[in-house]
Amino acid sequence: MESTTLKSTRIALSIEGNPTNNEVLDLLRSEAGIGGPQVLVVPAADYLANADTQRTNQLLRAGTSLLLLDASQADKKHLVKHIGIGSPGDSIAYLITARPAAGDRLAYEMFDLTAPQDHTPAMQTASFTGTYPDGSPEPTLTPRPEVTHTPAPSAAAAFVQQITTALNRSQPAVATDTTEPVQQQWIENKTLNWGISQGSEHHGITPQAQSTQITLTFTFIVYLDEQASGNFQWLYLETLGYQSVGATGMNENYHDERGWANGWLQVVADSPSGFYVNSSSPNNVNSSTTYTSSVSFDVGVDTSSGGTASVDVSHSQSETITDWNIQQNDVNNWTFYQSSPWDAREMSWQNDMVSYNAGNFYYQVNDLPSLSTGVMNFSTMSVWNNQATSTDTVPVTIQIGAEWNYVGIKNIWPSYEGEWWGSTYNLTPYTYDIDLGMVS
Repeated sequence: MESTTLKSTRIALSIEGNPTNNEVLDLLRSEAGIGGPQVLVVPAADYLANADTQRTNQLLRAGTSLLLLDASQADKKHLVKHIGIGSPGDSIAYLITARPAAGDRLAYEMFDLTAPQDHTPAMQTASFTGTYPDGSPEPTLTPRPEVTHTPAPSAAAAFVQQITTALNRSQPAVATDTTEPVQQQWIENKTLNWGISQGSEHHGITPQAQSTQITLTFTFIVYLDEQASGNFQWLYLETLGYQSVGATGMNENYHDERGWANGWLQVVADSPSGFYVNSSSPNNVNSSTTYTSSVSFDVGVDTSSGGTASVDVSHSQSETITDWNIQQNDVNNWTFYQSSPWDAREMSWQNDMVSYNAGNFYYQVNDLPSLSTGVMNFSTMSVWNNQATSTDTVPVTIQIGAEWNYVGIKNIWPSYEGEWWGSTYNLTPYTYDIDLGMVS
């Protein structure tokens, strides 16, 4: 198969076969120069149908990353034969990288530019009419200042920037500790471009469309627990990410209109078949400024003397949670939500959304916390174990749902009219196929 090579200061690009021209490939081609990490670009369907599975790991072990173009969900499910994990959903582009890990293994990291989805949020509205305090003067309302939003980079441009940064970062040293548990790690990064369309007009206010999104990093690690009584496996899952109002910010953040703002986000990790819940984190968090997701468990390891040792495995991640809370609905089911100045879970008009500004003599939409007006980072951790070593391929499903809201007020002295809009993406499943036989 004929190959061409394009030299780049940041990426040394090789193109194999006849991939479809798309924005990702054009952006990578534009980075002309010399040197950089090796990236092989291939059409996903042709490569995954015809390539020897050993070739994928030979390329990755040699330091070449693999960029699959136009990868369907069916194509990506074939990846379980190549790297031990099959990924959900259609992708415009899908990058696979690897780094050396203990035990002559590879730790895999993937970057997914998801294809546009036919996924429309549910829109709800609620109204309220109130009156001014007795004796209050008629307010003098100043026109809202014009807000100019810098256009956000395209999804493809953001993806190319992300993978270019990842490919050029330094790699951690390989652990040489002989008591390191046998383990296999996969990390996948993806952005859900869950934008919001224009809302309906109420009281002369029409919320405009906004490019809201969720960025996710899923980490899967399978550990082999070696015991004299019989081996078994641990499965660790971390969901790390952020809910965002979008790269250009909220459409409005003025005293009479605020939105679209982050309201709540839900993460559900379903227990895989044949595995039992060991632990999860975080628990309920209320009225705190920070929280830490953390888990710890002991894994048996064969020693050079022929016995076994117990090794503590722990994971920890801290995040800010000011004016937000965490509700643990079930052992692996969490809702992160704005708790102040109002509870975003209520999904309706609430009196705490507005207050009377005695200095300016008008009702205003209350200021929102920074996690609501910008980015809300979140972290969850789940640990399961089975009872005996398995070589099966097991599906692991994570569900994600989120809500953004918009609040507006119209001062019509001596009364005012308020409106709330909520745009909700219901729980959406993402199922990964994990090959347990890689750690058996």
